[in-house]
Amino acid sequence: MPMSASNAVRKIVYAWAIAFSPHLLKIIILNAGGYKWDNSIGRYNMSTDINSKAPKVSRTAIARAKRADAAHSNGQESFPLFAAAVLAAVAAGVDGETVDGKTGLYLGLRIVYNAIFILGESQGIAALRTLVWGGSVYSSISLILKAANTLAAKGL
Repeated sequence: MPMSASNAVRKIVYAWAIAFSPHLLKIIILNAGGYKWDNSIGRYNMSTDINSKAPKVSRTAIARAKRADAAHSNGQESFPLFAAAVLAAVAAGVDGETVDGKTGLYLGLRIVYNAIFILGESQGIAALRTLVWGGSVYSSISLILKAANTLAAKGL
């Protein structure tokens, strides 16, 4: 069954949540090790010497929290392209099956990207992460191009 325009637009919210989730995970990882997240300094928390404030936080946990922070930043960077692609596709009248496929691909790849980035520690995993990132960008760009082609077919 083809996707409705309203469901396509809802996927923008899902994408935002997927992009934001590593930020929450980062706080959970650090708090589990005894670091008290100071919301009054926000992002500066990651710039401080975490070990001096919470010596029980392991190096592994700090590294994982830093990767979660980077995954969050990457998700925020990727999000505008995806949102624009969805809105362009809906406005252009791209068929629902195509929109559903491309948005589903993006969301799935972003979940995989977050997991690989946060848990992966090797160069091989980093290379895989780059491929997954490329696939997510491809899904957004191809959706924008599909919107452009749909508009062109309508003489617009």
